[in-house]
Amino acid sequence: MGEQNLCHLPPDETLVATVSQLLDSGGVPNVLWGNYLLTVYGIPSLTNCVVVAVRSRPPPISHFHLNTKDVHIYLYPQSQVLPNISDLKKAEGQIVSASDPSLPRSRMGYGKGAFASEFNCVRVPFRHLLR
Repeated sequence: MGEQNLCHLPPDETLVATVSQLLDSGGVPNVLWGNYLLTVYGIPSLTNCVVVAVRSRPPPISHFHLNTKDVHIYLYPQSQVLPNISDLKKAEGQIVSASDPSLPRSRMGYGKGAFASEFNCVRVPFRHLLR
């Protein structure tokens, strides 16, 4: 999906998955971070920004403004947000798909829970790494 199409996506799972897929296609390992990650674990949060931690040299520290609803995408070096993971490509037991069945399901009054199965490309850190 081209950058021009990305700018018109609403702030939802499709946008998050598209960002993840774009980074993956460029060989940049990534993991969801920030408020959108909190919603996966059942914590109600504003989701007008998507924060992605990436591992690359040099780190592509940047942010992008999209054309919809004042949505922002932030890229942070993985070493700043998940310093206890040395390699995102070899993080078995530390990173899980955002649609993994072990993640919380949607409940009224809580965050949205796990992503739908078609967005299994999005990765999140396991809960014990969020401390």
